[in-house]
Amino acid sequence: MDPAYHASQARLIAASKPHVDLTEHVRLTRGHAALAASGWNSASRKPPVGSCEISIVDAQGNWIQMMNTIQSGGIPGMAVDGVFMMGSHEQTSMSAHFSNFRVPGARMRNILGNTFVLNNGAPWLALGTPGNVYATVAQMLVHILDFGMDPQSASDAPRMLPLEDDYTLHVESRLSAKTVTELTSMGLLLGPMPQWDWNQGSFQMSWRDGERLLASADFRRTGMAAALA
Repeated sequence: MDPAYHASQARLIAASKPHVDLTEHVRLTRGHAALAASGWNSASRKPPVGSCEISIVDAQGNWIQMMNTIQSGGIPGMAVDGVFMMGSHEQTSMSAHFSNFRVPGARMRNILGNTFVLNNGAPWLALGTPGNVYATVAQMLVHILDFGMDPQSASDAPRMLPLEDDYTLHVESRLSAKTVTELTSMGLLLGPMPQWDWNQGSFQMSWRDGERLLASADFRRTGMAAALA
């Protein structure tokens, strides 16, 4: 009940707080691997503008699903004043997500996440995302079609990258303790990512719920769902 005692405790706490950046101390004492596993690498980088997915449907049944991005392969085989017209992800590897060859007439090999799901031949769900579309789109469809989750819940679920050759599974660190221990018992080493990792995309979706049209904007990146009456 003594205010002076609490003031003294507050002064002790304030004095014990670090007054310099101790990032390098953590790196030296815990190691690069531990620092990376904590999610520091992703958290310390300011997310770039990156890509933007757009999902639109109107009352007349017109649907559009598209991505606006500069992270592409550019214009294969084209150069202007000696500068290759390539995107920020342009690579020449056969196994690259964006494969591009600098020869006339070449075509870009790319993976897009724009997806339509039909119900009895009519559009029911449109979804897409920037960021790791080779892995995240399949997860979304499994959640919705195989496990019966509604699109919003499927979008909120933790996302993972494909299992690596050494049985490391990188996944957003929002798993229950039971899930963590059971995955480890299967011989998997979990590589925790940030709880909501912007690298894992941002699904923008439109879908039908009976006679209603619904929309969702994934908050891993800046997005907003809106409707016009």
